[in-house]
Formats: sequence, structure tokens, C-alpha cells
Amino acid sequence: MLEDSFTADDVIESLTPELIKDRLEAESALPGGFSLAIVDGTLVIYRLTLIDSTVPCVQGSLNVRSDLTVVARIADKEVPSTEYKDLLPGSLQTTSQLVNLMARVKAWCEDDQIRPARLLLKAAINSLEDHVDSRQHESAKHTQYHSRSSSLHLRPHSSFA
Repeated sequence: MLEDSFTADDVIESLTPELIKDRLEAESALPGGFSLAIVDGTLVIYRLTLIDSTVPCVQGSLNVRSDLTVVARIADKEVPSTEYKDLLPGSLQTTSQLVNLMARVKAWCEDDQIRPARLLLKAAINSLEDHVDSRQHESAKHTQYHSRSSSLHLRPHSSFA
């Protein structure tokens, strides 16, 4: 009977993001360091950090949409849902699922070594793509400079002619 009561209290599949936020704010066993906000009807659960002690940056976040799908992000990179399907195989159904996913996001934020390999690979690929893009941009500027230089026709000017 007590277990049934706990299970019933844990179910959130019929709640709005606003009501889920209220439920989380009343929860005593939340992983530390998270803030909660409703943005355009989406529950945003996020951890902030400071860069150089002055610039706030979202370290990790969970977005709970109105259809109760969840998107996890670490350091501005979306985490594939396959990395947490053991906790959340589909849409959000219980507070426990969300609290456990928050704990996992917190661990990923605090320890690079346990971050999903796909996320690290994606970050490496993005870094390489940024480097290639900047090289291509520099190459295009160089080519443009040379084409302008060669299009200038300089005629010798002599006062002796």
C-alpha cells in the first residue's frame, strides 16, 4: 500500500512542465547545483558555471518539453538520447526518471572522463570543422586579395616621354 502511494506520487506523465517544476522544487532529494526555469512552455533545468570568474556559461541542461520529451545538453552539445535510454527509454513518466537523469548530467558536467564517447567525438569533430572553416575563410581572403592585385593594371608613368 505504501509502495502504491509512492508510485502514484512519482507519476508525472499527465503534468505540464510548470507543474513538473513545482514538483521538483518541493523534492528534497534533488542533485545539487541545478536551477529551474520555464522558457516558452519548456522546463529548463540547468547548471551554470563561470568562465574566468566573470562570464556565466551553461555547463549542462535538460529541457522538458510539453510533450514530455527530454533533451540533454552538455557544454552546448546535445547528448544523444541513446546515452541515457537506460533511464529514460521514451517520454518522461516519473519524477524519479528526471531526478536520476539530473544526477547523470551533474556527473557528466563534473567529470570529463565519464562523458559519453559520442559527445567527446562530436566535440572533436566540431573543433576540426571550425578549424577547416577558418582556414577556408583565410584562403578565400588570400585568393580575393591576389585577384584584386592582379586586376590592377599599373602603367609606367614617366615625365620623360
